Amino acid sequence: MISVGLLVFGFGATGAFIPVIATRQMGMTPVELGNAMGLATFAAAVVGLAVANAGLGPLSKRYGALLPVRVLTIAALGSGLFAAALPLARNPVELFVIVGMHQCLLMAGTMLFPTALQEMTPVHLRARLIALVIMSNIVLASLSPAVVGALSDALKPNPLGLTYAMSGTSATALLLAAVSMWLCGRRYMGTVRAARAAELS
Repeated sequence: MISVGLLVFGFGATGAFIPVIATRQMGMTPVELGNAMGLATFAAAVVGLAVANAGLGPLSKRYGALLPVRVLTIAALGSGLFAAALPLARNPVELFVIVGMHQCLLMAGTMLFPTALQEMTPVHLRARLIALVIMSNIVLASLSPAVVGALSDALKPNPLGLTYAMSGTSATALLLAAVSMWLCGRRYMGTVRAARAAELS
């Protein structure tokens, strides 16, 4: 829950402020912004689904039931690196290519989150756990724009202050999510076995 919450927090930081940066700092019109956001999101969803499906075969042979956790770890790490690269964008094309890769990895990883959650939770606890995940993610998603805004105010003298605040907040959260998910993997299989045993008892 902590790791996925950090994923949501990191995604919320970029999702809320990419349109602001594109219009204020790069001069995009609302129509151009809408087209770019739509194209980047569509491409990220399609490519993310393709990458997830293409990688499932080879990776499942290597990781077995641990696959969802490892894919989420890789997705969080890669997405965090792309979030850190956002200040390097010099024009709208570069900005939305980085955003597309950032979103693509997040989507590829989170597609397997329901599987991970289902495998590690006994049937009688799944609904409650899903409710807790949804509630915590809503809180974290609403907090990330506030954190970016506070950091942006502190960096106001810098013309790229908002970009640095957004990028730093998102990258930090996503890299922490990767570390958290990696640590989760050390006990994941034991939790899965315990969940199956609880269902049989």
